[in-house]
Parts: sequence; structure tokens; C-alpha cells
Amino acid sequence: MRRRPKFDLFPRGRLRRAVSGLATFALASSCTFPDIGFTTGGAGGGPTSTTSASSGASSSGGPSSVASSASGEGAGGASSSGSGGGGASTSSGSAGGAATSTSSVGGGGSGGGGPPLLGAAHTFAVLGGSAVTNTGLTSIVGDLGVSPGTSITGIPRGMPLGTNHGSGAIADQAQFDATMAYNGLMVLACDETHPTGELGGLTVGPGVHCFDAAAVQLTGPLVLDAKGDPSSRFVFRIGAALTTSTFASVTMLDGGSACEVYWLIGSSATIGGGSLFAGTLLAYAAITLDAGVNLTGRAIARTAELKMDANSVSVAACVE
Repeated sequence: MRRRPKFDLFPRGRLRRAVSGLATFALASSCTFPDIGFTTGGAGGGPTSTTSASSGASSSGGPSSVASSASGEGAGGASSSGSGGGGASTSSGSAGGAATSTSSVGGGGSGGGGPPLLGAAHTFAVLGGSAVTNTGLTSIVGDLGVSPGTSITGIPRGMPLGTNHGSGAIADQAQFDATMAYNGLMVLACDETHPTGELGGLTVGPGVHCFDAAAVQLTGPLVLDAKGDPSSRFVFRIGAALTTSTFASVTMLDGGSACEVYWLIGSSATIGGGSLFAGTLLAYAAITLDAGVNLTGRAIARTAELKMDANSVSVAACVE
């Protein structure tokens, strides 16, 4: 029987040269595969991946992605992109030109067009740091929890009209997400800087409000004018304490929503008795709601005690 000649598509030497040529072409070219969304980065570039994250945090498969901000370094760095629903964004690219990254702090405060800015804290009306204590018949519409502390005392029977998460994993995540939102909002550029720390008697528009004074007080009424846009956001960046007089008020005008109002407080907040307050109180330390305070929004004390006294706290309008 005659042997059939052996057929060799790539004789030795040619196979190596073919593979080497293909590798050189791949490194020198930028190839896109639209079906799977993967792009080779060219001569020095890394892979690009895109993701959306809640709480404004951006995180994706590259080595350089950080919540609320991201940066690309080195010629071979990966790039990442994430978006919420608007807010702060930071981006940077290295001299090598290959890596870029962008992340946004955003998300609808009322659960509208994007992931909630507050993440797991979105449904909480009351979230304490070291403890939550209450005196009197307080009404809570929304979730209740404490982290990193464990003590919740004095809550009336039947409250909250939501879920009492106590301490544990859900409260821990809510506190973490609230901190991420706080940090993200704190880096937003100021739209208006108030020369004093007194807000009483003012009518202000949307945007980021900063203060020359470290501590801020509210004596009397404050009106937030949304100018006909229900998605208008109001952010108040306060370096130290926030204190209001008794019977102070924060009211919305022309279509505004308390769900889009954020009070970033560098130390503690004390809301005077009988006040009608609106927005999310995000205090680094403690929050005290004196007797009879009515809060449409949230009270979140990040590290210290949250005290209530015959109050009404409701996040119902912000949770759909």
C-alpha cells in the first residue's frame, strides 16, 4: 500500500512567523467587537469596560476605579466609566494616553431616572450612628436602623411604618452608601457662596450652596425655589454645625421636592422644636430633633447618636 503524502498547512518556521505576525498586528491595531462591547486598546491601551453603579459610584473591571472618582495611570491602564443621574464627575488620564476614566455621583433622589443617590439608605427615614433614642410619640414613615452602633430605644409601638432593621448587614450597607453619597456631594463645586451663616428669611434657587462661615443657622423661614423644575437639586455644604431656631421652616416653591434637598453637615445638627424641615440631613456626627419637629425627608447621623422627641419623620414621598 502506498503512503499518502503528509499535508502540512504551515511547515515549521512558517507557523511561528504567522503567529508572530498576527500578534504584531493585534498590538498595533485597535479592534472593536461590538457584539460583546470589548475594545483592545491599541499600542499601549488596556481593555475598556462600562458599568452603571448606584450611589454615584463607578466601578468596573480595570485596576483603577474608585467610587465617586476614578483615574487612569500608566500606558497600559484600563479605563472605566460609570454614571448615576447627574452630579459630580471627575476624570483624569495619564500621559501615556491609554487610560481614561469617568465617574459620576448622581441618581434620582426620588427614585426617578436613575439609581438612588443614597443607595441602600434610600428607604431609611431614620438611620443613627452610635445609637437611636426617642422620647414621646414619634411617627416614622420609612425604614429605621443603626450602624455602627447597636442601640435603638424608645420607639413607640407600631413604628416605624417601614422596616426596623436594627443593627446588622442592611443598616451597615445603608450607612456605607450614605457616606459615599456624602463624600460625592461634598466635592461638587459651589454655585453660590453665602457671606454669612444665616439662612433665615432667604429665598434661594437650585444648586450647591456653600458658606464663608463654618457653622450655619436658620432663624425663621427658608424658601427653596425650584423655578418650575421638579428635579431641581439643592445641596447645602456646611463645614461645622447646623442649628435652627424654634419654629423654623424650610419650604419648597414652584414645583420643588424635599427629596432633592441634601444637607451635608460637617459635625452635628440640631433642629429646633416645632420646626417644619425638608430634605435629607446627612450629619457626620449627631442629629437632635427637638420636640415637635416635622421632617419631610431623612435623618442620617453617620457616627454619633440620633435623638428624637415626639417628632414626625417621613420619607414616603421619596420612595416609589
